Amino acid sequence: MNFKWYRNTKFCVWLIDSLMRKPLTFLEIQQRWEQSVSNDEGAKLFERSFNRYRRHAEKLFEVFIIFDKRIGKYTIANLDDLKGNKLLGWILSSYRFSHIASDIRKKPYVKLEAPAPASELLDPILEAIEEKTVLNFDYKSHYKDVKKVYFLPVFVKLCQQRWYVIGMNIKTGQERIYSLERIQHLSKDVELPN
Repeated sequence: MNFKWYRNTKFCVWLIDSLMRKPLTFLEIQQRWEQSVSNDEGAKLFERSFNRYRRHAEKLFEVFIIFDKRIGKYTIANLDDLKGNKLLGWILSSYRFSHIASDIRKKPYVKLEAPAPASELLDPILEAIEEKTVLNFDYKSHYKDVKKVYFLPVFVKLCQQRWYVIGMNIKTGQERIYSLERIQHLSKDVELPN
């Protein structure tokens, strides 16, 4: 892993998260960064580095971080657009959770839901989507026997703590939705069935 890229990206996520809460002066950003748990190295933030990271954050997350002269603070110009960005929402949510995860066991007033089942199948399914590869697996629905499925996945969706894959069943030629928790013996298929 490129450690410098990781450190810069971590600062970018922290900066966006901070500026989404409220506009900040450079001095406030500098002080908050020095005290942040994200700054595990305790690195000082200089203005030149801040401007480089700010430009990186703008490219990486398609944000516009501006200095508002009227209030003397940095702010996000396209904040309304960001609030509707689901991917950024997931990234920020994961970022926030990663910082409380180690401390969360000590908090009896925090109750967590179980993670979505079968999320370990996401990697091979996402690879198959990118490669436009057919998957084969056994599928066990609630009321039917296990059946062999040859499937071209198109996208995945998380709904009510369950992962689903949507695409086309090759044998029937129909669009289908399959719950990942009911998939067994998943593999990429090189040869299509007759």
